[in-house]
Amino acid sequence: MAKHIITTEPREIKDGFLVLPINFTHKGFIYKQIKRQNYTVIYQKYKENDKNKEHFEVVYIFRHPKREIAGVEIEAKEAMPSDEQWGTYGFSYSNLNDAMKKFDELVEKEENQKNEAP
Repeated sequence: MAKHIITTEPREIKDGFLVLPINFTHKGFIYKQIKRQNYTVIYQKYKENDKNKEHFEVVYIFRHPKREIAGVEIEAKEAMPSDEQWGTYGFSYSNLNDAMKKFDELVEKEENQKNEAP
């Protein structure tokens, strides 16, 4: 998804990776970060003139290393799940309460995996 996000905010680099912006535009939608913990984030998602701004996406953030594709160097960066990964690493909700429940579930899962690592 994050192939062509548009932001006017300066992008932070953390641990050598370009961090996903707090606010950005993608495919005509505005994304505003509500909450982030480690690699789990909630974005509010809406169109500029949308009266109902109760759309939220809870995602697990991926980190893509620096690489070269067709002679073009691509910087190391964080990315949203792809369309194919939706339903496994990305979820859409129509209210913040449900989005927060999923957020907490993913954070707990991430913490458990971190604690299980050798």
